[in-house]
Amino acid sequence: MPPTLTTSKSNKSKHLVLTVSVGEKFKQIADITHKSIKQYANKINADFLCINDKYNKSNNTELNNSPHWNKFQINTLLDQYDRILYIDTDIIIREDCPNLFDIVPENKISMFNEGKYETRFQPLEEVVKAYNEKINDWSGEYYNTGVIVISKQHKDLFTLPEVVHELSMFEQSYINLQLMKHKDKYPVFDLDYKFNRMNLMDKLIGESRFASYIIHYAGANQYYEMLTLMENDIKEWALSYPSYNYPRSIIIFVNGNTLHQICSEPTVRYIVTQLYNSKFDDITLVTDRPIIFKHLESYITRVTSTVQPKPDCVIVETNNLNLWRVVRESTIHLMDFISLSAVNRILPAEDKQIRLHVNIKEFKFLNQHIKSFNNLIVINPTNEEWWLSVLIDLQDQNICLIGKSTFKCNFDRVIDLRNNLTFESATALLSKSRVLVSDDSHFVYIASAFETHILLTNADKHSDFIVPFNSSTTHVLYKYFEIDKSPKQIYRQPGAVGERFGVTVVVENVMKLLY
Repeated sequence: MPPTLTTSKSNKSKHLVLTVSVGEKFKQIADITHKSIKQYANKINADFLCINDKYNKSNNTELNNSPHWNKFQINTLLDQYDRILYIDTDIIIREDCPNLFDIVPENKISMFNEGKYETRFQPLEEVVKAYNEKINDWSGEYYNTGVIVISKQHKDLFTLPEVVHELSMFEQSYINLQLMKHKDKYPVFDLDYKFNRMNLMDKLIGESRFASYIIHYAGANQYYEMLTLMENDIKEWALSYPSYNYPRSIIIFVNGNTLHQICSEPTVRYIVTQLYNSKFDDITLVTDRPIIFKHLESYITRVTSTVQPKPDCVIVETNNLNLWRVVRESTIHLMDFISLSAVNRILPAEDKQIRLHVNIKEFKFLNQHIKSFNNLIVINPTNEEWWLSVLIDLQDQNICLIGKSTFKCNFDRVIDLRNNLTFESATALLSKSRVLVSDDSHFVYIASAFETHILLTNADKHSDFIVPFNSSTTHVLYKYFEIDKSPKQIYRQPGAVGERFGVTVVVENVMKLLY
């Protein structure tokens, strides 16, 4: 006995929109979803057809009990139609959805590759074992069969196997197996997620499901909750018609101390200007030091110290503890660690220089203390006594002290601003300085945003891991001479010089940088 087919119009079109609704459970779903599927079929001038009877093959329990394998009736339907768009019944379609027959080339089959977003090794391993096959060149792809665009040349793909095994992903894994076995015969056009949006993507793309053209409720937690959700989602689309304005939601958590957050600036800038730079994106920056990112305000929707993430937002963190267990700061540049944590890549060299906002109002305060910024040497000393010797040797120069050291300074020409600067005033000061002398502190990275030369003292890591990425000159003086003998990394920066430091070496290097 052939399956019962219902169609919305006479078979005049060469295109068909097909769905399957077998059993009471799917009938309840169809009562909610089929209206939008039929409207879409009518919009693209295609026939609509619903398979609502099981395969008549009583000797196969799995086939009889599962409606999923009914889509293999596509094989015979391709005798009547040139192209078929298969749609699972647990799907709703937005009114402005484009014609998928226009998007997908006729010589290719098209599905959404969910393997890009979630590993599907287990169901693939399951089907390979069930059908005693061997796949050697799998690269992670796994296509969801809830939405398929098919042409006549794909007819054989939907030949029902002699034995239908019980599989956790039903016919979907079998179709994926056939696609891998016959890659040349069935080239795949990757369907965009907007045409098969599932809940597995909610936390991965930072975009509301309503921004997609087709919502697929595969993987929904509870059946009756899914029915209510479908009804509510249809109402939501009706309210947002015709603009359907649903911005992506991205939350960037910038963690750590001042140094870490300054070093996060290039990564945050890269995210908001290159990765998520649509005017419709909703970007929240979570930081307790917002002044560092003031120059990026035009790209960011809001800056806050706390936030409660929504279910369908992308969360980006600049301090990935899982990565920290594998890669320690002593073996990688902090700025590279941050970009790997946040966006899984090392930034291009041209994007690595820190940029900071200079508040010109801060010069009102600075000008009260500094008569001239000409050849200004800014020093961030520790409390070690030998720094006094450095100041004695440099006392004829234009010097300003910053930082938190507490030794007494009785030199008339030395400007003492220690414990007297805000982040903004320190940034303004270093933007006008000729040379900064400091250990591995946040002042080094503030200075690197400008043309200030840097003498980095008392370094306990190799220069590959601490020298800022900028066009100015940086000299590194090591705490231990042996550090400079460590292996050079492939991204070692040219011009980064290292030697053991002392009073004479510090003074000599300052004068080299000054002139």
